[in-house]
Amino acid sequence: MQAQYSSNKAQEKAQNRQKGKHKKFVLKSYVIQEEVERLMMKRWSPELISGRIRKEGIGQISAESIYKWIFKEKRYLIPYLRRYKKIVYKKRGSYKTKR
Repeated sequence: MQAQYSSNKAQEKAQNRQKGKHKKFVLKSYVIQEEVERLMMKRWSPELISGRIRKEGIGQISAESIYKWIFKEKRYLIPYLRRYKKIVYKKRGSYKTKR
């Protein structure tokens, strides 16, 4: 016996699958933001900052998330990056660093 298709049930399943996807990333915690800014001003790399934050138990954030946060929201911190790279913009508005 085959199960019948129900559009309402299919829609509900699709919405449940989408709930966990497309989460906004980044430094939601104000404490983490302040710590990242403070350490960036001391010329720490995002990799070191990520390790320090994890070790101190403040939270958990990846180095890649710190880079994204800097390039999207805190552009004035770009010159403080250890390896300051020229930013190349794609046609669709996202960024990529030129190596």
